Amino acid sequence: MHTTKSALWLGPLALIIWTAVVGRNWISVNQEAASGLPKPSFVLHDKDLHPEKPHTVLGSNGSFSVSAGTSMVEVSSLSFSADGKLLAVGSTPGIVDVWNVETRKKIHAFKGGTAVALSSDGRILEKDGNGIEIIDLPSGKVKRTIPWSSGMGSEDHTIQSVTMNPNNTQILVASNGQDLKVFDVTSSVLLATLSNTRRGTFSPDGSLVVGGDHSHLMTWNAKNWEVLRDLPNGGPGYVTSNTGPLIFTYTSHGFAIWDAAGRLRCLKPGNGYYTMAVSPDNHWLAAAPSNQLTDVAFWDLSELIASCSQPK
Repeated sequence: MHTTKSALWLGPLALIIWTAVVGRNWISVNQEAASGLPKPSFVLHDKDLHPEKPHTVLGSNGSFSVSAGTSMVEVSSLSFSADGKLLAVGSTPGIVDVWNVETRKKIHAFKGGTAVALSSDGRILEKDGNGIEIIDLPSGKVKRTIPWSSGMGSEDHTIQSVTMNPNNTQILVASNGQDLKVFDVTSSVLLATLSNTRRGTFSPDGSLVVGGDHSHLMTWNAKNWEVLRDLPNGGPGYVTSNTGPLIFTYTSHGFAIWDAAGRLRCLKPGNGYYTMAVSPDNHWLAAAPSNQLTDVAFWDLSELIASCSQPK
């Protein structure tokens, strides 16, 4: 039983602003008191994806090209179904896998795309690639595509993330150099462009979108897209997720877990984990280790909270 479930929710504080100066000070003051990050409960590992070093590929006509091998493969996005039983993993350069968390087996694989979102019922997968593809997961077929021009050079608008609301009717699309866009899932119509908002997330009931940029922390009404709150952001970054009693951050110092009072509870120094997601049922924290291809590590969230919340 997960007794902390009522305290764990991804609400309007899901994007909290942290300055680099404060982060450095807290790390230096608290690093000795923090415990090391506990070992994961398990790791999803694709046994069919073998490490491959960069190499030269010779063509039949004497031409050659240089392959980066699998050294450039890394997880860029994670998305759970509402019950935490399915996890979609988007990885560069264009690998999308869907895993059954309970059996720890890969059940779908798609080519193209790095930004992924699963519907709450686990029946719809959204990914970038050829526009924004809306896929019926049981059949693996593309139901519809929202056109998207990524551009290039100074007009590079590559999709960075896609997020679906709890009732699977709206999509948030974050892209390079553009404000957050909201699309209708069924009609593919652009519903709104959220000014001063480069990244964002839906509240658990889908009534709000909370996000911002390096100057603003915004709260939007997800029905009429009116601004409910516009707060200053001290920058330069913001927390990737918040679950009530603990806050998870990834900075140049490493993967860290803090309590609400600002005490550093667990720390894995260095470039350990930089893509993470908390399952909506608050059972799992999933995080992708850097330089480990498409591996995803899982922690039982209640056990992690118990371990990292103990005073040191």
